[in-house]
Amino acid sequence: MSRTVNLAFTPTLNHLRAYLAAYAAPQGLGEHDITFDKPASRPPILAVINALQLHTSSGELSAQGLSRTLALALATAVRSDMRLVVGDSPTTAEFDTDDSESQSGTAPLRDQWTQQVPLLSGSIRFGGDQRVWAGRTIEARRVAGRWCQFTKLEELQNEG
Repeated sequence: MSRTVNLAFTPTLNHLRAYLAAYAAPQGLGEHDITFDKPASRPPILAVINALQLHTSSGELSAQGLSRTLALALATAVRSDMRLVVGDSPTTAEFDTDDSESQSGTAPLRDQWTQQVPLLSGSIRFGGDQRVWAGRTIEARRVAGRWCQFTKLEELQNEG
């Protein structure tokens, strides 16, 4: 199966965007000529994993930054005749205000897509223990919902 999987590690958001902009699907991939259990039943998948975490570490965790990345990923998938899948794992560190819980491993996992993000890149956070964004914010899920449809992993597994 490894001859049908292309894997790219992009350590930063800039690397991811550059990779997506230059990505060209291997010959024949768009024609669905790879043999699966159900030949030609589904297009190949372009998966972007932990994109939200890349935005957090880049300083572009905003509606503007997320939209820019998701638009590029979707354009790449369409151009390559692929299905786009964006996945992020739950986290404890991003939202917890009580660090003792997250360090001990007892904090509940939270959906990263429920966090509030500023509308524009370059916005700043202020405050002490309860840091909040300056200016207007929007839920990350709502931003991504303009480009993607949210589906739980269990639903995808039951599909096929």
